[in-house]
Amino acid sequence: MKILLLLSGGWGNVTQTTPMYLALRKEHEVDVEYLPQYDGESVRSTQTYPNPIIQETNLGFLKLDTYDYVVKTMPLRIYNGEGGFVREYEDMVRENDTEFESYMRVLDFFKVKRKIERKWREKECAKPQKYICMHNGGLNVEAWQGKKYPKFAQLAYLVQTRLGIPVVSIGLPQESIGGTVERCSQSMRESAYLLRNSLLNVTTDTGSMHLSALMERPTVAIFTMTDTKKNYDKRFHKTVTTIQREDLDCCPCQWGNCHSPTRPCKGQFWCQDIKPEAIFEVVEKMLCQT
Repeated sequence: MKILLLLSGGWGNVTQTTPMYLALRKEHEVDVEYLPQYDGESVRSTQTYPNPIIQETNLGFLKLDTYDYVVKTMPLRIYNGEGGFVREYEDMVRENDTEFESYMRVLDFFKVKRKIERKWREKECAKPQKYICMHNGGLNVEAWQGKKYPKFAQLAYLVQTRLGIPVVSIGLPQESIGGTVERCSQSMRESAYLLRNSLLNVTTDTGSMHLSALMERPTVAIFTMTDTKKNYDKRFHKTVTTIQREDLDCCPCQWGNCHSPTRPCKGQFWCQDIKPEAIFEVVEKMLCQT
C-alpha cells in the first residue's frame, strides 16, 4: 500500500506524528511532504523528522491517484486515492482524544500495530557543561500569546542563584529569557541537541515540550490557557511533569482547536499568574530524582 503523509502545523504537531510515521512505514510505502500553510515552514525547518528532506507541495498539484491513501494533518484527515473523504477514520476518533491519540488511531485504521518508536535528528553545537534549557514558546501569532509564561526570567534567576546551574534559552529571538545564556535563533536540529544534553528542560506548552518528550528528557511544562487533556498524553510525554493553575474555573480556555470567544479575564490571562517559586520547587525536586 502506498500512502502520502501531508504535514502542516508547528514543530510540536510534527514531532507528535513521528511515532505514527515510524510504525506506518514499516508495513507500507510512505512518502512525506509538507504544506506551506499555517506554520508549514516550521515543518521543514525543524529537520527533526527522520526523512532528510521533506518536500514542499501544493494540494492543487498533487497526483492523488498515485496513492492508495493520503493522511493530512492540521486538521487530521484521511482521503482515498481519488481525494474522497474517508469516514471510517472519523468514526474512530473520540472527542476526548489527545492530539497524540488521534495520530495513533491512524495506525488503527491501517491495522498497523501501535508502537511508540522515538527518533529525531540533531546537530552538535556549543553548550555549557551542565545547564537547564528553558523555552518560553508559543506561535508568533496573537491568538497564542496566552501560552507564554511572563515570569520565566524570575524562574531562571532562582535556578541560577539557588542551584548554581546555568540556564540556556532557546527558540525565536523574541522568546529569549533575560539573564540566561542566549541560544535563540539556532536551527531546530541544534535546539534538539541542547534539549537532549541538558539536565532538565522547562518549557511552555510548545514544540520544545513535545521534542523533549520524544527524546525522553526530564521536562517541566508550564500550561496556562491550553488544555493538558488535549496536548499532553502520558504515553508519549512520560518524562514530562505539567504545571497548571487549578483554582480558576475558566482554566483552561482552549476548547478543541479553538479559543474561548469570551474569556472572563478579557485577555489578562490570569492563568499565567503562577509563582516562580512554585515552579522552582518542582524543578529542584526533579533534579534530585535524575
